[in-house]
Amino acid sequence: MSLVSRAVVPLAFLLLGTWLGLGRPDRATSVTMARQALTAVAGRRDLVDTKWLPPPIEIPPPTPEVIEPSMSDATTTVSAGARVLAPLNLEWPRSNPDGKISRAWLLAEGPHHPPGDNHRYITFTFDDGPFPEITPHVLDVLERHRVRATFFVIGQYLEGDDARSAMARDVLRRAVAEGHLIGNHTFDHKHLTEVSRPEALAQIDRNAAIIEHVIGAPPLFFRPPFGDLSRFLEGVMKERKMEVVLWSLEGDDIHREDEKALAHELRLRLEYAEGGIVLLHDIRWKSVVALERLLRWLEDHRWDPAHPETVGYDIVDLPEYLRATSASPQPYANRQALDDARKAAWRRAHPEIAPPSDKKPMVL
Repeated sequence: MSLVSRAVVPLAFLLLGTWLGLGRPDRATSVTMARQALTAVAGRRDLVDTKWLPPPIEIPPPTPEVIEPSMSDATTTVSAGARVLAPLNLEWPRSNPDGKISRAWLLAEGPHHPPGDNHRYITFTFDDGPFPEITPHVLDVLERHRVRATFFVIGQYLEGDDARSAMARDVLRRAVAEGHLIGNHTFDHKHLTEVSRPEALAQIDRNAAIIEHVIGAPPLFFRPPFGDLSRFLEGVMKERKMEVVLWSLEGDDIHREDEKALAHELRLRLEYAEGGIVLLHDIRWKSVVALERLLRWLEDHRWDPAHPETVGYDIVDLPEYLRATSASPQPYANRQALDDARKAAWRRAHPEIAPPSDKKPMVL
């Protein structure tokens, strides 16, 4: 097989996203093949057929302008039309200092909305990257819509001397430079309750060390794969003062092929849950397109304090979301009690439509 074939075929296999439906051993093999392919063509761009790369979104770039920051602890500067967002002040009330997973699920649902409160908070999170082929496009969309997000990253993509790992590290540094937060999602996405304690600790600590090496600071936020922690690991979170961050809204973007349906499903869930923490994955092109569609809709339905009688959505960063949740905590004992109340309210308002939460997407 020629060098071109050895390089482009496995790389195309990864970029087309077909490997995402495979089991984890096959996924790891595909990543290895892609890394070997990128190493083989390092410095030989003439060998790479750009038809394998995802197309850019057909949207003109925004007109350079000075943009007023939405938070008092953030600053915005403009240089040659590019925004550079300063790091955030990460002080916020810790509502889950014991690291309890049940508490984290309830907190992810966001602030309580008493009758007449139409101010909906939303924050965006992305799991399982960074992917040099996809994450930069996600960052472009977020920059275009002036949104700060949180990326829960996998350490194995950042570790190594090959070309793809170097690109992944550059992408992560770009995310930080543009004001996004970085969280720990373990070294290679192991289900932590199904491995030994030493291995679970290694998954957390190894990734934390890699992230700190890449961006110069340890991650404060942790998202366990599959949203699951043992009592032992809850104690680890408490001891290390890590904030466990889960999610309340996701539309199974790992498997869906129709970005319109994905964006529509997320809009329904936002209406049902009155805001929330959105989970997407920065590893598939369909997720990028769905994100663009969803953000456009949210901009058309943004919160307007001059018209508090109208439901509106306020996209905030994760610390502001946590502060709002702490200021108006849910009056329910657990997530199930909250969901029961939401289902009852939804059925009264939409008797002909099943509550979105009755559709159980795959949780990753």
